[in-house]
Amino acid sequence: MWTTRYAILAIATAIAALAEAQTVTNVGGYGYENPYSWHASTAAEGYARGFAEIVRAAGEYNLNTGIGAVNWAEARRREILNSKLWVQTWFDIREINQAHRYATYRQQRGNPENYYRIVEGRRPQSLAAQDINFASGQLRWPLLLAFDDYRPQRTRVENAFTNRAYNGAMSIDDYLNVLNATQIMLARLQNTIAAVPPQEYVAAKRFLERVAFDARSTVSSVAARPAPAAGSEGRTVVR
Repeated sequence: MWTTRYAILAIATAIAALAEAQTVTNVGGYGYENPYSWHASTAAEGYARGFAEIVRAAGEYNLNTGIGAVNWAEARRREILNSKLWVQTWFDIREINQAHRYATYRQQRGNPENYYRIVEGRRPQSLAAQDINFASGQLRWPLLLAFDDYRPQRTRVENAFTNRAYNGAMSIDDYLNVLNATQIMLARLQNTIAAVPPQEYVAAKRFLERVAFDARSTVSSVAARPAPAAGSEGRTVVR
């Protein structure tokens, strides 16, 4: 701050000295006149004019300083707005990207609600009236499972369901026999998939799944009495 004052004082002193030296000058005979020759050349007026310049310069400095401060504040405000806009744009882009990825996922994988319904629809169901005689427990086997290759497993399953019809529930031993027999039949059926009609294969596979599911739904630890031999023992019913 003191350096500025010294500079202003030096300028004022120089102006005053110039005012005192104002004279008409003849340069090279051409009558060149000092541009300050029309001013008063007294020291007092020169001092006054110099002081006025000091005041004017100080006012101009303050004005320029204020304008500079305003410009700096405006630049800072715009910088803050740009930073805010950058952050907001980044989050907007991320949200758009997530929405696009979710839409693509739903398009490729399907709606989650529809997927849930599909899964529910594919769950094994209990045996229907077209699959079994509930009074006797006799099963109506699909065509592919009626061959002699499946006779040992069919017998085990039929005995278990006959016992269930007699007791009202299936014993744990009978359920394990059904589970083991259906697994063997499914594995054997899988080996014939290339040689049988697709619709017949699907029908046989779903039938075995329903048999295992239905057996599991009626398991009881107290159902242990074997059913009396039926007159149709050894006969396979095909639906």
